[in-house]
Amino acid sequence: MSFLKKDWHLDKAVERLKQTYKSYKSLGFINFITHAFYLKQEALLLIKDLNELSPYESLNNLQIHSLHESKKGDLLKFYNLANISIVNPELLIENYLNDGCKCFFATKRNQIIGFLWWGDKQSDFKNCLPILRHIQKKILKKNDDVLGIDFFILPEERGDQRALEFYAKVCRKLNNLGYKHIFGTVLSNNRAARWTYNLLGLTIIKKVTIIRLLIYKTFIRVTDA
Repeated sequence: MSFLKKDWHLDKAVERLKQTYKSYKSLGFINFITHAFYLKQEALLLIKDLNELSPYESLNNLQIHSLHESKKGDLLKFYNLANISIVNPELLIENYLNDGCKCFFATKRNQIIGFLWWGDKQSDFKNCLPILRHIQKKILKKNDDVLGIDFFILPEERGDQRALEFYAKVCRKLNNLGYKHIFGTVLSNNRAARWTYNLLGLTIIKKVTIIRLLIYKTFIRVTDA
């Protein structure tokens, strides 16, 4: 068992090094050094009542599916084709599933165009971002609360209300599963995403300040919005 634990920590260290190198390539040397030592971000915590109906549920452009074992390969292929900024999508998917997190994905003409990962009070969240772990532990109080982990739809599919339809239909599916509220986060300066969530009926309830030191040491402060 101790050898397995050592191997797990080694794999995680290697994965962090890969992610660090990818950040270095995308940011450039000066920005990378700056981000490595200190990064401050402001995010907003949102909530939606899943009992409320949305007009976007009635749209019929997309089909929404739950992720099952047989579809993991299709989702992985989508991650790679969509060029999503993840070092190892296969490991990410496995880690989320091992944490007890779940995924809905949307298709148009039998092609995946987006996904939404989510978890609840029973999920582990150990492989999620620190802000999500904090919210799951400190703010999700009931078993009928859900926390959105990652919502993505292809940029070319975000028009014609498809992003709104996708999210609204996921909310209805979650409500049918017995959940009452969904929480989500969005960066304060992401105006497009904030506008979308506002149309979907999500309300800002808290402001979250994330301070990261030396790449992986993170401090989180939650205040009233």
